[in-house]
Amino acid sequence: MDNHFFGIDLGTTNSVMAYASFDRQNRIESKVIKVNRLSESGGQIRSDKLPSVVFYKKSSDKGFSKIVGDYAKGQYGKRVGYVVKSIKSQMGENHVEGLNPEINDKQPEDVSAHILNHLLLEAKKQLLLQEVPKDVVITIPASFTPDMCQATINACKKAGIDTASHEMLLYEPKAVLYDFVNSQLRGEIPKSVVNLNSPKNILVYDLGGGTIDVSLHKVSFIENDELLKIEDLAISRYTNLGGDDFDDRIAELLYERFIAYIKQYNVDPKILDKSEVIRILKKKAEQCKIDLSDTFIVAQLNNRKLPDDYAVEILEGNLYGGYGYEDFIKPEIIEKTIEDLMGWHLNIDDVNHIDRLSQSSEHVNNIIYPILDTLSKAKDKYEDVKIDAVILNGGMTKFYLIKDRIKKLLNIEPITITDPDLSVAKGAVVYHYYLHKYGTMYQKEINQDVLKQIVNSITSTILNDTINLAVRGGKVKALVKAGTPLPFESETFTNQFLTSDESEYIKLSFYLGRGDSTDLPNRRIADRIVKLSKKYPIGTDISIKFYIDSMKLLRLEGWVTNNPKDKVLIEVDTNSLTEQHKGPGKNVVSNEPNRLNVFNTFNCLNQYCIAYEQIMKSKKNKNITLISQKIKLTINEILKCSNPEEFAVPILNYLQSSKYNDTFKSRLYLISGKIGKNWTKRQIKRFEKICLDMINPQRYYPKNNELIINCINALGYLKIKNAKNYLIYHLNHSLYKKHYANILITLGKIEEGTDEVIAYFKKLNINETGKLQNTLWALGKLCAREFDRCDVNVLYQVIDKLLFILKNKKHEQIIDNTIYALAEICDRRQIVKRPVSNKVADKVIEAINDAIFRYGLDNHRVEVAKEMIIGVDLSEEHTAQLLQLRTHND
Repeated sequence: MDNHFFGIDLGTTNSVMAYASFDRQNRIESKVIKVNRLSESGGQIRSDKLPSVVFYKKSSDKGFSKIVGDYAKGQYGKRVGYVVKSIKSQMGENHVEGLNPEINDKQPEDVSAHILNHLLLEAKKQLLLQEVPKDVVITIPASFTPDMCQATINACKKAGIDTASHEMLLYEPKAVLYDFVNSQLRGEIPKSVVNLNSPKNILVYDLGGGTIDVSLHKVSFIENDELLKIEDLAISRYTNLGGDDFDDRIAELLYERFIAYIKQYNVDPKILDKSEVIRILKKKAEQCKIDLSDTFIVAQLNNRKLPDDYAVEILEGNLYGGYGYEDFIKPEIIEKTIEDLMGWHLNIDDVNHIDRLSQSSEHVNNIIYPILDTLSKAKDKYEDVKIDAVILNGGMTKFYLIKDRIKKLLNIEPITITDPDLSVAKGAVVYHYYLHKYGTMYQKEINQDVLKQIVNSITSTILNDTINLAVRGGKVKALVKAGTPLPFESETFTNQFLTSDESEYIKLSFYLGRGDSTDLPNRRIADRIVKLSKKYPIGTDISIKFYIDSMKLLRLEGWVTNNPKDKVLIEVDTNSLTEQHKGPGKNVVSNEPNRLNVFNTFNCLNQYCIAYEQIMKSKKNKNITLISQKIKLTINEILKCSNPEEFAVPILNYLQSSKYNDTFKSRLYLISGKIGKNWTKRQIKRFEKICLDMINPQRYYPKNNELIINCINALGYLKIKNAKNYLIYHLNHSLYKKHYANILITLGKIEEGTDEVIAYFKKLNINETGKLQNTLWALGKLCAREFDRCDVNVLYQVIDKLLFILKNKKHEQIIDNTIYALAEICDRRQIVKRPVSNKVADKVIEAINDAIFRYGLDNHRVEVAKEMIIGVDLSEEHTAQLLQLRTHND
C-alpha cells in the first residue's frame, strides 16, 4: 500500500493540502504541505495555507499566466477584472462574476482547477513523487448542492485528478471528525474530551470564509477502536455566508469612516471609486478581525478583560490615490456593525418555529439559523436527539464572538479544533487511507459482509435539503425529503404532473429547501428544458423518476405517461446550462392540491379569457382550442387548491365589477359552485344575492348563455333553496329553453319544485334526449319515497311513462337515469312510509329484468335499483353508490 494518501481542502479563503505517513507504531499521521508561492511583494514564501485567489497576469504572447496565492491576493482591488477570490462561493454558477471577458476561463470550475494544479504540483515537488498525484480526496461543504458537487468534480478533472475510481468528494464536517478522532487515537487530544466508547451525537459547526456548514452526526467505532462509523442525522441548508460577509460589513464601516477622515482635509469623496476603495478596505477589515481576536484571546488566557480604552488601530500612509487613513475603532463599534450576522434575536426555542423563520431573509442570513435548521431536520426525523458535543471548525470560528454565541445558544461548551484552518485537509487524508484500506479488502472479497458494512459506513451520507420541482403558480412539489439516505432511487411519479402548454418543450426547474414555493427559504439550483418527440396537448400526464448518487448528483427520467417510448434523460448540473438548453418550455402543473397565489392565478385566468373573446370576435378560431385548454387547466388548479377559502372575496368582487368580460365571469360562477362550500355563510349569502340578481327575470336576459348556465349550476352545487321561484319561472317560459336541462338539475340538487318537475315530465316529448336525460335524474331525486315529498298516487302516471321510456329508448344514459328514477319512486325499503303497491313494484322489476336481457345491462346501478324496489336493506357499498347517484357528479 502506498505510504501517501492525499486530501485537499478547497476553501473559500484558503486552500490546504495534506498527506499521510505512518509513525513507528504504524499509526496514520496527517501532515500539511507547506506550499511555495509568491508573496504580496513578489518574493518566494512557503506556508501551509494557500490563499484561494487567482490573478490572471497578461503575458507577452497576449495570453495570461495564472498566479495563485498571496501575490494574487495582493492584486485584489488593484487589477479589477483580472483577480478572482472566494471562487468556492460561485461553484455551480455558469459564469465567473467580475472576470474580464477576454480571459478564456468562463466557469468557476476553471478557476478552481488552477488552485488545485498549484497544490498538486507542490506535492509532487516536495514529496519527490514520480508524477502529479491523481488519487486525491477533495472536501466540500455537506450542504453543497448537486450542481456545486458536479462543478467541483469538473474542476478536479481539469486538474488531472482521477474522479472515477472511488468516492473522491468528502463532506467537510466528516473530515473534521476523522481528524479529531485520529488526534485522539494518537494521544494528541485526550479521549475524555469526547468518549466514543458509546455512540455520541456530535454537532459540527464549520464557519469558513464563504459558507457555514452545520451537521449533526452519530459517531462511534466499528473496527478495533480504529475506524469511525459516522451516521449523518441532519445537515443544514447551504448558507452562502462566512468570513467574507463579516469583512464586507466592516469594510463598509471603514469606508464611511475613511470618507469622514479625508473630508477634514477638504477632499471631495466623489473623486473616489468606491468599489476599488472597498476592495482595499476588505483586507484591512480582515486584519481588524484578526487583531481584535488575538487581543481578546490573550486577555482571556490572562484572565482579564479588554481595557475600556482598547481600540483596533489602522495606520495607512497611502490607502488610495495618495490619501492616508488613520483610525482607532473600539470593539463595540465592530460588534454593532456585524450584529445582524450574529442572529442575536434567535434562541433554541425557534427550532419549533423554523418554517416561520424561513420566510424572512432577516432570520435566515446569520450564523445561527443553520444550527436551528439542522436541529429542526433532526427533530423531524427522530423524536429526541440529544447533542453530546459541539466541535467548531473553520477559520472564522477563531473570531472571539463566535464561540460564545454558540455556547449561549446550545448551553454547551464548544470544542475548538487546535488549528481549524488545517483540520479538514488532515481529516480527508485519514478518510482516504481508510477508503483504500477497506475498499481494497472489499474488492478482494475478504470478509464481504463485514467489509460491505464498513465501506458503506465510510461513504454513506444523506440529502441535506429537500429537492423540489417547480410547478406552475410559483409553487413546488417535493420530490425527495431532507435526510433521505443516499444513494436514492425514487418511485415513479405518475398522475402528479401535467403539461401546462401545447408544446414539445417542458421546463423542469429544481429547488432546494423546506418551503412550498419558489420563494424563501427555497432556492433554485437548476433549470432544464426537456424536448419531447412531438407536441402534446395541455394537461398531458407526465411521469417522472429520478436517481441521486452519494454526491447528490441527480439523474432524472421523464416521459409521457401514455407513451413511455417518448422518454428523456437529464442530469441536473447547471454548469452545462448553456444557450441551447434555454427554450420556450413552461413549468409543469401539479395534479395535487397546492396553495395558490390568488391574485396571480386570477390574473392568468382573466388574460386567457380576454384572449378567448378576442379570438371569437375575430372569427379566426385557429388558437381557440389551445386557449380553451389553458382556461380549463387553470380552473382545475383552482378546484384542486388547498386554499379555496382565499378565493371567495376576489371572486365576489370580480362578479360585481363591470371591468371583466362575460367569459371570465362565467368561469367564476363555475369555480364558485365547486369551491363555495369552503366559504363562510356570509360569503355564500353574498354570492346567492349575485346569482339571484343574474337570473331575476325582471332585470335582463344575458346574451351569454354560458354565463347564466354556470350561474344556475352554481346555485345547485351550493344548494341555494331561495333560487326555487326564479328557476320555476324560467322552466315555464320558452325564452329560457336553452337552460331547461340545467334548471332541472339545479331543482333536483336544491330539492325544491317537485310538483313543477312532475308536471314538466308529463308533458315532455321523450324524443328530446338532452332534456329527458336531466329530467329523469331530477325526477328521481325529488320523488324519492324515502323523503315522501309528494303523494304516492300522483306518481303512478309517472311510473307508466317511465316504463314506456325503458321499453322504447335505447340511449344508454336515458336507460340508466330511467332505472334510477324508478328505483327512487318505487323504493320499498323499511325506511319508506308510503311505498308503491306490490303489484306496481313487481311490474317495474319485470320491466327492468326485460331491459337487462334486451340491452345486456350489467352495472351496480341496476343491482341497487332492484334491491330498493324489492325492499332489501342496502349494503354499505350499495348505500354509498345510491348517495353518489343522488349527487349527480357533485
